[in-house]
Amino acid sequence: LLVRDPVTGSWASHSAGRVADDHTRPILLLDEEAGTIHLFATAPTAGGAIYHKASPLGSISFPQGLGTAFMKGGSGTLLNNATSTKQNVNSATGIVVVASEGSSNRYWHNYFQLGL
Repeated sequence: LLVRDPVTGSWASHSAGRVADDHTRPILLLDEEAGTIHLFATAPTAGGAIYHKASPLGSISFPQGLGTAFMKGGSGTLLNNATSTKQNVNSATGIVVVASEGSSNRYWHNYFQLGL
């Protein structure tokens, strides 16, 4: 994750995952109200489950590993292409993530309640 300092214009990099995690198509959602960055990504890259990680916004540090399974289908279900809102989230909006499942041409969704 690259973050630009609005005052100095300098860039800082923060690791959100490792090659071994086999994440693909990550999305980030900012909860400025709680000071949290939420990351959702598919693993493995060919499709599987959607995983969630979170980090404090003021001191970015994502935990190592896949994260917590956020959406996972049954045997043979390969979820991929997670998407969500393109705006900041907060306790009033919560988080909705939608993902596709290629073999059935269906969409899956899950909701994440945010609190203070």
